[in-house]
Amino acid sequence: QAGAPSVRVTLGNERTLLILRGGTHGPNYGAADVGAAADALRRHGLAPHLLVDCSHANSGKDPARQPAVASCVAAQVRSGERAISGVMLESNLVGGMQDAGARPLTYGRSITDGCLAWDLTVPVLEELAAAARARRITRDFRETRAAEATTAAPAGEPGALTVLVADDEKPARDRILAFLIRNPGFRV
Repeated sequence: QAGAPSVRVTLGNERTLLILRGGTHGPNYGAADVGAAADALRRHGLAPHLLVDCSHANSGKDPARQPAVASCVAAQVRSGERAISGVMLESNLVGGMQDAGARPLTYGRSITDGCLAWDLTVPVLEELAAAARARRITRDFRETRAAEATTAAPAGEPGALTVLVADDEKPARDRILAFLIRNPGFRV
């Protein structure tokens, strides 16, 4: 308290995660790096939870490269990669960075690391959110198929496509269902 040093001891945190920031050997956000990190955690008896830093060494400290890094991560999430638990973006109202000693300071611009402007951040967040929804649908679909395979469920029509809509957000669920209804070849 009041700035006094202290020592805390803990038995650990089972919900911990590993942060992939890149480093002297280059970026480490690609599928091979994510897979290797998840495997290393599993080998040590730890849950494979990763947070991918889209900034720092993974973007070469160039905020303009963060969307490309995030897009690669989104593709992995969309394809079902379960080890990616989160991402980190450096974002602020105004892009770039400024010297803390400069006057006048620009409101909403970082004085530490270069940041992506908010208006450029929003599409990145939307892409990541869509990828997470797709991963949920894929996971739920696989779990449903596995459950169906172990029960004596009647077979569907030959060539029929089963679409499982599993989304927490009613507007997203409604958009998906509206799409399915409007497009021939899908049966709701």
